[in-house]
Amino acid sequence: MNRSSMETCIFTMEITSGSVRAAFVSPDRQISDLTVLNLDNFSGDPSEQPEKLLALLTAKARTAPARLTSAILLMGCDIDRRGTRVTNHPTAEWLIDFPLAKSLSDALGVPVAMQRRSLAFLSLDMEMLDLPRDCLAIGCYVGTHIENAVWYRGGPIAGRNGTAGNIAHLAVHGREDACFCGKNGCVDIYGAGLRLRQIHTMIFPDTELEEIFLRLGDHPILRDYLSMMAYPIAMETNLLDPDFIIIGGWIPAMPGFPFKQLEEEIARFCYLPGDGAGPIILPSAVEPAKALAWIGRSAFAPA
Repeated sequence: MNRSSMETCIFTMEITSGSVRAAFVSPDRQISDLTVLNLDNFSGDPSEQPEKLLALLTAKARTAPARLTSAILLMGCDIDRRGTRVTNHPTAEWLIDFPLAKSLSDALGVPVAMQRRSLAFLSLDMEMLDLPRDCLAIGCYVGTHIENAVWYRGGPIAGRNGTAGNIAHLAVHGREDACFCGKNGCVDIYGAGLRLRQIHTMIFPDTELEEIFLRLGDHPILRDYLSMMAYPIAMETNLLDPDFIIIGGWIPAMPGFPFKQLEEEIARFCYLPGDGAGPIILPSAVEPAKALAWIGRSAFAPA
């Protein structure tokens, strides 16, 4: 795309535990000029890192192929309910409390909306899976960390502190590993990508990570891993009694991922009184690699 091919565009960004992704989205939902940065590259004095990130994003935004009308910032971490600041981050403590959205808005002269990534993904899934908007749904997105969201009667729920539905920090009795959140034994340590990479490195190093479920999906160690992934999903299901559970992220999208076994593990932990029917469990329709384009398209929707 070039500036002559369209009149406006949206600047879309995504910050996860390990990377920063930024691109431009056109009114016809096409994404262009994707840039991916590793958060590990932001080394040095922590007090200087937020301004360094701001400068890089500002410089990127100024290469827009058309006039910027707004920007969207997805955060794979905890933010406050008003979408103004990061309250916790698994790897970049220097982001906590830095007014990134406001600073970027001031620098670019356009509104910048910051949102928890799981809330955005669940909103997309509700649309892409054509689910009834008046339902109760849980979104569980399992990548390097566990990200969750709750949808109820027309929209996602942020909660009092912006953390509604966040079951990643449910402590597992008897587990003492330290979590980035400051607690010990959080399920995020045992049922997400960090643990899978540990299992791969320490136990199955001769198997490619991408093939671990294809080749070893029935191994007791991986079955136990699935059980730990299912445990918090079932806990939230018991609490909310949802109509739908949506499961996504790069781990459930891996080749050969035993989705049926995960469903069985969730059902094993769930409480269904009498002849009660369990929730419908669906794989997410959101492809993380294409999420920026889909998120950006909402800004072009008619009011």
